[in-house]
Amino acid sequence: MQTLQIDPEFQAIAPPLTPDELATLEASLLAEGCREPIDVWNGVIVDGHNRYALCRKHSIEFKVVERTFQSHDHAIVWIVQKQFGRRNITQAQRENMAIQHMKPALTRIGLEKKSAGGVEARSSDAGNNVSVESTETLLSGDKQAGPHVTDAVLAKASGTSESGIQRTNYIRKNAPETLLNKYLAGEVSRDRAYKLTNALLNLPEADRNRAAEVCIDHDEKARILVRLHKSQVTDPDSNGTYEEVLRTGGFHYGDDLERWCDFGAAGVSEIENGLKSLAKHHARMGREEAARAARAQQAIPARIVHADAMSWLNSLPPKSIKLLLTDPPYMTDVDDIAVFAGEWIPLALSRLADDGRAYIFTGSYPDEIYAYLAAIREHGDLGGSQLLVWHYTNTLGPSPKMQYKTAHQTIHYLYGKEAPPLNAPQLTEATTVHDMATPASTEGGNMHRWQKPIALAERFVLQASKPGDLLVDPFAGTGTFLLAASSLGRPAVGSEIDPGMIEMAIRRGCRRE
Repeated sequence: MQTLQIDPEFQAIAPPLTPDELATLEASLLAEGCREPIDVWNGVIVDGHNRYALCRKHSIEFKVVERTFQSHDHAIVWIVQKQFGRRNITQAQRENMAIQHMKPALTRIGLEKKSAGGVEARSSDAGNNVSVESTETLLSGDKQAGPHVTDAVLAKASGTSESGIQRTNYIRKNAPETLLNKYLAGEVSRDRAYKLTNALLNLPEADRNRAAEVCIDHDEKARILVRLHKSQVTDPDSNGTYEEVLRTGGFHYGDDLERWCDFGAAGVSEIENGLKSLAKHHARMGREEAARAARAQQAIPARIVHADAMSWLNSLPPKSIKLLLTDPPYMTDVDDIAVFAGEWIPLALSRLADDGRAYIFTGSYPDEIYAYLAAIREHGDLGGSQLLVWHYTNTLGPSPKMQYKTAHQTIHYLYGKEAPPLNAPQLTEATTVHDMATPASTEGGNMHRWQKPIALAERFVLQASKPGDLLVDPFAGTGTFLLAASSLGRPAVGSEIDPGMIEMAIRRGCRRE
């Protein structure tokens, strides 16, 4: 079995076979042998790379036909035209090959022709009577064939219009990889690919591939994404819908953000209606936030200190905290959750008054829950403890593959030996499970990844304290718990180590100490 040479440039011209096409070709060769000869030029394959690889793999005999060409570029033109005859080549692939491979080769041939006095030497560049158009014929109608092969030449060669060549070239240069691949595969029309490319250019380059995935079926979806992105740019405190779509493939909407819109699967009208519903939700939340802000103007100021939690807790007198409400870093944010919880929990609980209460938010990972239970158990001076659950429904995202999707966080509820009864007259709010959507943008929802709903914070403040009781949060973040207590007439103070978080807390109404 003879060994043939492979020119990487020749091999790269033909679009690769799909796995199914390759499997079909392999089965045919195994059943019937290699019936079609492999075309070579001076021992280099010009057509039949896949057949050659499979024949070598299975030791199948094959025949060779020697072609003759004037130059390497003449061979490229012949290969492209030969590929045009394949039934599985899409029109987009034809145009792409004409632009990417034929145009540079014809340009170089034209330049050589001009340097030779305008006469192209005769040779068997048509590949020994194979039915393809010669370079002489292709270039004969192109007066600028030397330095510039016109779109008309490429259009004629690939069987399309000049505008078709121009649009395909535009798509080749500007479309994200996801869109370009689907266009070349024939899954997206030229018109839609062109419109999608135009729209997606208005998004950050890093976002375009993901954006193309979720709006591939309709260019209007791309324009909606552009609109969402622009609103985010003009308003840094926007609702984060653009990021949610790119991250999860959809967005939540409805009165309590309980409904899910799959951006890729939904129709344009469904998306627009969902966004209108979301806008109403944010307007309502804005009004509620404005009311809270008005109360805060008359409330006891919420104070925030730039300090790490341990040193700041050490500065507080023992038994001085009536309500500890905090959301510490999760196990994904610290080196060792057991060590972390074992350090700060005993110190914080030593500052809790005998008639005080604590609500400590943690993640839902078993190891994290266990670490906190172990740290709390070491502190025996408590009246009791209980595990509560905050259940949210508006960050579910796509379906999981192996594990169930997390839709809750754990709250460790603790109380001192002399704590009075809970103030929870509404039985629906006195259960261990608290259903509430994650914060909307009007609550600063995109300020902090795990920011809690201020309504949930207000619920716990009302249930566990009375006006004048001190609320402490050693991991204050953007100040949600401090502001909730302040608006309800409770003095509130907390520490935060991140200056950026402190600045956001101050913008929301906290006072720096």
